[in-house]
Amino acid sequence: MSFAASKLGLVKGNINPAYVGRKLEYCINKVGCKAILLPSSVKSIDSLSIFRHLVPELDQQSSTKELSLKRLPTSKHIILTGKQQSSKSLPIHSYRNLLEHGAKISHNKLNERHASVIPDSFAAIFFASGTTGHAKAATLTNFGMINMSQRLTEHLGPHFTRFCVPIPMFHIFCEVVGVLNVATSKCQMVFPAILSDPVATMRAIHEEK
Repeated sequence: MSFAASKLGLVKGNINPAYVGRKLEYCINKVGCKAILLPSSVKSIDSLSIFRHLVPELDQQSSTKELSLKRLPTSKHIILTGKQQSSKSLPIHSYRNLLEHGAKISHNKLNERHASVIPDSFAAIFFASGTTGHAKAATLTNFGMINMSQRLTEHLGPHFTRFCVPIPMFHIFCEVVGVLNVATSKCQMVFPAILSDPVATMRAIHEEK
């Protein structure tokens, strides 16, 4: 998603999947998310049920129109990922169908959109942990993120060829040091789990050496 969003000039906001209720509502409204990419579940977290509890009127929305949600006024589209990518009772998009639809778009149109993106375009929004109040949002540019990743690669030198990234996927460290490092270095990145998982991390260290 990081590379696709940047190519299209979209700003990707990473939100902790463990957030529920007011925390989730605050983060979505703080940055004005227009589309929400939602896994049906993350480990033991039933993300879809949490979201339906936040916006109970979702069940009554039309599947052919943009959403109109009272608590999330800017959110117009829900895209479901993971094993469960469809729901007959909910007006949501399937990530798989979205990819199939995108494959029909001409390369010329994609290239035009890509050409409109500049290094200083906003690329991603990350939230602080929120331990001292509401989670604070920080916006990074394409250049800023790539620059951080490149500088880190130069600092570590050529001796580090394989990294284990046990940090949650929504965290800035995982995005810059993990995901983007694939594009700026020759390092192999190992992601044990989408969220912190000590057992999976130790298993990855043992199996991947």
